[in-house]
Amino acid sequence: MTIIIEVPRIKSPKMKPDELDHVWQIQTQLNELARYVREFEGALSLMDFAREEWIRCVDLMSGPNFEEANERQNLVSIWQTIAARDGALTVQHIAVKMQQISSSIYNSPVLQKNVNHHTLRAATKLMDSYFPGSRDLRNAVAHQSELNKSIDATRNNSSIGSNDAAGIMNDGSAELLINEAVYDGRLIQTKDSNIFTCAINTESLSTLVDAVSRFIGGFSMPDDYFRRDC
Repeated sequence: MTIIIEVPRIKSPKMKPDELDHVWQIQTQLNELARYVREFEGALSLMDFAREEWIRCVDLMSGPNFEEANERQNLVSIWQTIAARDGALTVQHIAVKMQQISSSIYNSPVLQKNVNHHTLRAATKLMDSYFPGSRDLRNAVAHQSELNKSIDATRNNSSIGSNDAAGIMNDGSAELLINEAVYDGRLIQTKDSNIFTCAINTESLSTLVDAVSRFIGGFSMPDDYFRRDC
């Protein structure tokens, strides 16, 4: 499966030079959105490959090459973590880029009047509803070394709750600090007594394709838009 999201070229006749700068900036950011989706697809592909390789290592461990298979399995587990981390960060990159573009539209009177704001809001809402806590997860992953820098920090960033999606069943008697664990195709991270997860799977990829395609589609303006009274 290869994801291709077409990015329309924003037409810019009769725009003033300062407005053109803003429009070309947005054009670049729309291209980045499409690229981020491809990067998530790459992270998912690495996750899938690592999962298959991990299963193969399990089979090999029953044979005479146990130590070699065990070392390979440990390496494959790292690949899974790298893929899950990159996928989760990419989700937040997309969310932030959408916000940046939405805010900068108002620097161009032509775009402000002609883009489909309803479509942009719908795409942003889809991201927020399907990937709740993506900012907190990103911050936790980006500052992972600080989560257990002291006993107090460890306690504050541990969780005593349960989370079905993360496979965590906790009756509240234990504090769990989880750093970049991968379970059932999800990156799991605790921070500020909460458990944050992000699924790196085909459903997440489909949601990103849908959200980004909608958002970019909001810039598909009619050919005569630049001739209107803006």
